Amino acid sequence: MGRPAPVTPAGPIAPATAPRPSAAPECRTPADLFDAFAAAFAAGDVDRIADCYTAPAYVVTNARTVVFTTRTEVVDGFTTARAQYRTSGLISVGYEMDAETTLSSDLVEVTVRWLHRGRAASAADDSYRYLLRRVDRSLRIHVAMVMDSRAPAIPPAPIPAARQDPDTAPTSDRLR
Repeated sequence: MGRPAPVTPAGPIAPATAPRPSAAPECRTPADLFDAFAAAFAAGDVDRIADCYTAPAYVVTNARTVVFTTRTEVVDGFTTARAQYRTSGLISVGYEMDAETTLSSDLVEVTVRWLHRGRAASAADDSYRYLLRRVDRSLRIHVAMVMDSRAPAIPPAPIPAARQDPDTAPTSDRLR
């Protein structure tokens, strides 16, 4: 007997579903960006949430630094976190923004306090300092740093499903 004949599909094979390319509206100001983020969060639209970030993007907490190297990692991180948010009863977030600091023509720093809405509204609000980067005339989140000294109960910028910076990862993670 010879080799078996290769199996060929009867029709074209559809590629795996991937996040759609960014078609985000222009966010010329930090308020435009955080309004877009809050609306996407309330709608559970992880693609639109990912539109609010650059790649790579960094989330810095007291315990670790997480790096989202691609748009797909941002989508995956928010997909995972979305279920946790809904389970906890968090349905949307509002925000209060402090004054922005223009660092250069393409970099802006701003501090935002996220206000939880829903059953989890009793959870402590979170404050983040953001470094925003202008990409194609639109501001995007490049770095999000947790400002609270305690770990937030429900972070508005989730950190699962992405790579950790080996210098800031817990020792047990660095040994793997």
